Amino acid sequence: MRRLALAVLAVILGAHRSAAQEASPVPRTDWGTFMFERDIGKTTGQLGGNADAVYAALPAAFAELGLTPKAVDPANRVLELKRHRLVRKLGKDALSRFLSCGDGLLGPNADSYYVYLTLTAQVTATPNGRSLLTLYFTADAVNVPGGQSDRLPCATTGLFEHRLVTKLQARFPST
Repeated sequence: MRRLALAVLAVILGAHRSAAQEASPVPRTDWGTFMFERDIGKTTGQLGGNADAVYAALPAAFAELGLTPKAVDPANRVLELKRHRLVRKLGKDALSRFLSCGDGLLGPNADSYYVYLTLTAQVTATPNGRSLLTLYFTADAVNVPGGQSDRLPCATTGLFEHRLVTKLQARFPST
């Protein structure tokens, strides 16, 4: 009886330990003045550089992460990528690291479905000479390989946003 109780305890502790290791994929780092709203895919915050300099640096930061914005509006400092199709990867990483679209029999849907990403980044000037970055990162997935056409909404994990913010904060540190 005592061995059975120890075996059950070992299984419970092992499951708890593995669940803790699989927690959020977003690194627990200080985002500074940035606010991340996962439910709507919105990230906002201030950067130390002026708005024109931050806007000029955005395309290179996106390219390093594997995306190239298609719609560019320099007058309003907006970069957009509308319904950009991704299959299995974003850059060199699996899509499921950045987006949660549910799970199927073969694992995360983001890694087997076609994912249509919409990305909008806007930089506005603030009175203190800094800039405010507003980023929307949303997507939906379609099981095209499975012959279906229903759209499945995806939620961001925050990893893409975190990587972008980290790159921009390194280039434009806040004081």
